[in-house]
Amino acid sequence: GCPTPPTVANFSLAALGGTWYQAAMSARFATTVERGAPCATATYTPAAADGDVAAATVRSCLLLSRASLAAAADGGAPHQPPSPATDGRPVVACTRGLLATPDVGRAPGRLELSFPPHPPGRFWVLAADGGGGGGGRFTTAVVWSCAEGGGPGRAAAQDLMVLTRRRAVARAAVDAATAAAEAGGVALGADNGMLMTDQGVDCVYFDDEGAAVVEG
Repeated sequence: GCPTPPTVANFSLAALGGTWYQAAMSARFATTVERGAPCATATYTPAAADGDVAAATVRSCLLLSRASLAAAADGGAPHQPPSPATDGRPVVACTRGLLATPDVGRAPGRLELSFPPHPPGRFWVLAADGGGGGGGRFTTAVVWSCAEGGGPGRAAAQDLMVLTRRRAVARAAVDAATAAAEAGGVALGADNGMLMTDQGVDCVYFDDEGAAVVEG
């Protein structure tokens, strides 16, 4: 089954708000769900509420390659929807979901992320810098997810993601975040190490002029 690593004690969903760049993702998720697509971002918009904010909408976007476009047209990954004619423009595929805190009072860092019609999954914030109780926004975040093994002898599938407000992040910072997560009980496995996400100068994002944005 899945472990229970410690999450951010002073977590605030409001501090998670805004757009993030994906700095790194564990290999299983990066190569299957994301299909190695570059320029991945996530935008969280907390819902207005009295007191603690318990939910936020999510907009997850990435840049599609020609190969990804072909796969999406044939029914590829759920967040890579078929695209219309784009006149040769770079295609940014976006998918909308919901981020919720089942127990905002006692476990604010243990969230659930869902992209309907798929069931929600763990979205636990293990570490975050800046923001939090100070009322500002987080500047980095380490997020963990896990799916139960589904039967005797079948290991749980764990994934780790490092988010940042800046496009460029040093590999050493990702390695340090990964080591800290593993010290807290996370087990990625030998074939599921962290892969740096391409956020290079050729990246195109959903808010760039000239991008063809496809919403899924």
